[in-house]
Amino acid sequence: PFPGPFVSPGDPRIFDNTVVLGIGVPKKSHVNDLSKPRSSGDEWGAEILRRMMEPFGWKVETIYFDSNLSYHIDCVMSVLDEGLLAAPKGSLWTELPKEFRDWEIMDVSLDECKMGICNNVPLGNKRIIIHEGSKKFIKDLEKRGWECIEVPYSTIYGKIGSGVHCSTASIWREFD
Repeated sequence: PFPGPFVSPGDPRIFDNTVVLGIGVPKKSHVNDLSKPRSSGDEWGAEILRRMMEPFGWKVETIYFDSNLSYHIDCVMSVLDEGLLAAPKGSLWTELPKEFRDWEIMDVSLDECKMGICNNVPLGNKRIIIHEGSKKFIKDLEKRGWECIEVPYSTIYGKIGSGVHCSTASIWREFD
């Protein structure tokens, strides 16, 4: 096992006063087995982040996802808008924190997830900067009235696994 603690900029998903930290493991049975490798962040990093954020009124919750899809949660689950997430079915090994369990989760195909489509930047007001090349996910968003601003990221994502969200390091969103 690698020495920890670890937390990476691709591990948190930011909600209103809550950070949901994604920890990737390749099998659901590895969630409770700390001897198994984690994709990026780990439980010790989550605990340090929790202790740092608590005095400022923030909660840090942990979820586990399928690291066979990507090494960071920001490539597997996208926070699109208040009440709306996007992720492939079955990609989360554990439930979301209770305050987010009633949120709708738009399905993302495994192929589009693996091409980096969840690594996007919602701008608010149903506008999103998104990796070009998606067929279904962009159509699904447009049916909901979203404006999808497509950018050419397939070469970058294909070579180094870094998408639009990674490149902008945007961590704060205000939903109108």
